[in-house]
Amino acid sequence: MELVYKTDTNGVSSTKAKKDWIVEDKPCLCVSNRNAAAFSVSGGSSADSFSILQREYIVYACDLDKPWDAHEVVTLPSRIVGLKWDIKGSQLLVSDSDGYCHVFAMKDNLLNSWNSLGKVQLPYEDILAQAWFHTGVLVNLNLEKKDSLIYSEKFCRAQFSPTLSNIGGKAMDGFIIVTATGLTMASLVRSAGEPIVTAQESLAPTHLRISLADVAHRQNGEFLVAVTDGQVSAAVQCFRIRLTSTGSLCHISCQAQASLYVKDTGDTQWKDSRISHLSFASPENSDTLLIGHSDQVNSCIEVWQLIDQTFTLHKMFQGNAKTDSTLTNAKWMHKASVSHTSPLVAMATPKLYVNRYLTDAGGIIAYVAATYKDGMVKLIHKHKNQVISASPNDSQQSLSSEKKGRTIPHFTALEQTASGCGLVGVHGTSLYLYRSLNLREGTVQFPTHHLVFLLEYCIVSGFDWWDILLLVRPGIIEVVCQRLTDVFNKQPQSMQELLYSRFMSVKLSLYQSSTVTQLKAADCQAKLMLTGVAQAFIKILRPKAVSAQDKSPAERLSSVCNKNLLETDVDKIIPHLESSEFIVDSAVLLSIQHLMQWVSSFCLHLLTIVPHFQSFSNFPGATIVRDPPCLSLLRELLVIMRIWTMISSCQATFVVPSNVDTLSHLFKLITKAWLCCKDGKDFDESLIDECCLLPSKIFIPSLDQSFGHTSRCESVFTQPQPLYFTLSEEPDFILDKSRAPHIALPDMVVESKQKHDIIRHTQLGVKFAEPIKQCCRCGCVSQLQASAKVPILKAWEQGWARGCFCGGHWKLVED
Repeated sequence: MELVYKTDTNGVSSTKAKKDWIVEDKPCLCVSNRNAAAFSVSGGSSADSFSILQREYIVYACDLDKPWDAHEVVTLPSRIVGLKWDIKGSQLLVSDSDGYCHVFAMKDNLLNSWNSLGKVQLPYEDILAQAWFHTGVLVNLNLEKKDSLIYSEKFCRAQFSPTLSNIGGKAMDGFIIVTATGLTMASLVRSAGEPIVTAQESLAPTHLRISLADVAHRQNGEFLVAVTDGQVSAAVQCFRIRLTSTGSLCHISCQAQASLYVKDTGDTQWKDSRISHLSFASPENSDTLLIGHSDQVNSCIEVWQLIDQTFTLHKMFQGNAKTDSTLTNAKWMHKASVSHTSPLVAMATPKLYVNRYLTDAGGIIAYVAATYKDGMVKLIHKHKNQVISASPNDSQQSLSSEKKGRTIPHFTALEQTASGCGLVGVHGTSLYLYRSLNLREGTVQFPTHHLVFLLEYCIVSGFDWWDILLLVRPGIIEVVCQRLTDVFNKQPQSMQELLYSRFMSVKLSLYQSSTVTQLKAADCQAKLMLTGVAQAFIKILRPKAVSAQDKSPAERLSSVCNKNLLETDVDKIIPHLESSEFIVDSAVLLSIQHLMQWVSSFCLHLLTIVPHFQSFSNFPGATIVRDPPCLSLLRELLVIMRIWTMISSCQATFVVPSNVDTLSHLFKLITKAWLCCKDGKDFDESLIDECCLLPSKIFIPSLDQSFGHTSRCESVFTQPQPLYFTLSEEPDFILDKSRAPHIALPDMVVESKQKHDIIRHTQLGVKFAEPIKQCCRCGCVSQLQASAKVPILKAWEQGWARGCFCGGHWKLVED
């Protein structure tokens, strides 16, 4: 493990008042599949010593890329006892010591704006465990097929059923909680303004006395709950919970399952120990149970496996009928024990779903992280139950020898990221992030093929990939991107079209994590936008006749453009097409005029690079101007725009000092550049001369319109680690703009201080007149309120409503 950063939250959580007692508040921590951390902070409401008892508890949410930029979710007067993200990472369940469960959802997908969907209460109940309903969508890592080139073989859909589903099989949103008396409550969460529907049922016929509980999902949609009263001499009981819905009501059915006793109860070494931790191996792995018990000196983690035990019936009960004479019964079997000479404090289980019957043939393993009171952190193999690594946390190094004699820092809360490449821990008022090499070999560097495998899993599963970038060194970014591209190009065409945007977003994030490859990140963003605009244009084309044998208008357009290779006059290509298939309503064309403008500006920016490319290629767009597929796609878009210009007055606008047919001129130059790249030749002299004269004929807009914020490089990956932050205080490398990579702009290309909408491609001005949202990672901005009224534009805006191109969360820009 290596420390990436430490974030101090002491400025908002502590009080300067002197007090004669110690308030012991255990913080809560949860990390979503989109790498957003939610954590609780406690503190006095004022500096008055008499108000210490009137403490307030705040829940913050932050993107792990910028932990200092934390946003308040809610402030409660009662102690926070549980935090839980849903599988989509957009809703947060908050439980407090008064028995309240609060449900919050991101308003307009903004990380710093939250809506309360409601709350439910179990009076006089202590909440011990909580879990969201399962959606039934789960992608399994098939490590045996890790060397396969086809995504569908390496990543297969697991056979998982949703907890509750509506008509049509759509999963319902909701959660389940377990209390200290054995009471369980299921709640159906609806949209804002509608009440939460609840149902209650006791796990056993009588009330129980429980101190620890955990909940896991089963493949058939049921829950498995494990509970204990904390005594090692008592049984750890398990119950199966099944939920059913009739209309708007929910019903709970509880049934006792196989129970177990802790194995080391007879050992005199553990006579004073108590069960301090109870957890399933993963949220979707209900057949492996981890039980941690400790005393004042030692601790032990026991691993139990749920197996099916077969019994043969006595002849007396078999009868004369030829039926099965065996009986299968579930039984917990002890697999291993991991001991340590210090009390256990916290455990973090993996979130990756890997079949337990598969070995770690792929090198990547699922592990359980355990932290102890002496500051030691152990990584335990999930399947082999062996200690992979054991090391003290780096927070001990910051203490003086005098303080070390009084106290040893240890994590009181610990969470793994979705891929297991990162560990997030809380000690006192500090939030820590560690990179974790989850490899069986225990090598210092993470192999490239393992990184590619994990990134491909994120592309297919929909999980965020930011935590995997923790293991990417700047020197291997090019190799990783090349391998990703090689494998992606071997997928079926339908799979490539489905996953192209996520594939390009992953490459964008990889290039953005280093100052050396920032310009290639801008090119990835431009390619992503170019493909999206092309798809939007193609969707509004309507064929004259529809049949299985006929080609679509887009296919006919590609065929005509490829046949007329040497034709540089756009008006001579149009007669070869059925113009009636390209006729679009004027209102639709008016709504997509900003996209037409972006295509034109993008062509201008690429052509201004041509004269400088031969000697110096450190420009935004340098990888695109030599990419034949991109140039060919631009030719087709210019043909479509030319037809639309002929049938409607809606067209891209240019500042042209001279009388130049701009669209026709761009098509001619793009065609010449495409022919040179297609044949593998250098740009000819005539093309270079015409491109040199282009800025004198047409005004070249700012590069931000095509490539976004090409000079932004504010990620934690670009700084020497470990880093130390303070909540709500921007670090120096954010404020120091001189450290941004220098971009040599082509001649006649000017920089603009105006903000550019990265999604709608409109100018927002220097000062925002309307609410604006900004990416928490790359800093790109976009208009908050949806302005589209045409269906094609609504679909375009909704495609990026949940997150930015780089995968980061949106946040509301406050004036």
